[in-house]
Amino acid sequence: MNTNGNGNGNGTKYSKQGIAMQLLEIFSDPKRWIKGPYARKIDGQSVYPSHPSAVSWCSAGAMFKLREEVEHGSEQRTALDKFIPYWNQKAIEMTSMGYVEVNECMGLMAVRRVLEAIKAEA
Repeated sequence: MNTNGNGNGNGTKYSKQGIAMQLLEIFSDPKRWIKGPYARKIDGQSVYPSHPSAVSWCSAGAMFKLREEVEHGSEQRTALDKFIPYWNQKAIEMTSMGYVEVNECMGLMAVRRVLEAIKAEA
């Protein structure tokens, strides 16, 4: 898998665009989106993002979920680790919000717009 070691691949699963596509897939159903805790179970109880009972995530929780699904020290983990600050930077640029606002106040539509913009990058 070619991610050039920095998450900038050519559409591979762990390029910036590929990660954005995975997150867009998670959030393709609005029921899978939440604001607040990283993840929730179907009964609304907070749960660890990679827990099997998690059914909805905030943007940070979804990224953490993807990160936990790959092996420590792997090229994929490195790509996800680099994607997270890139996501924050892009979200701040596109929304004019601050770091805390981006991670606590963005709604699903704004999150999807940022992910679509990252997916469209060449």
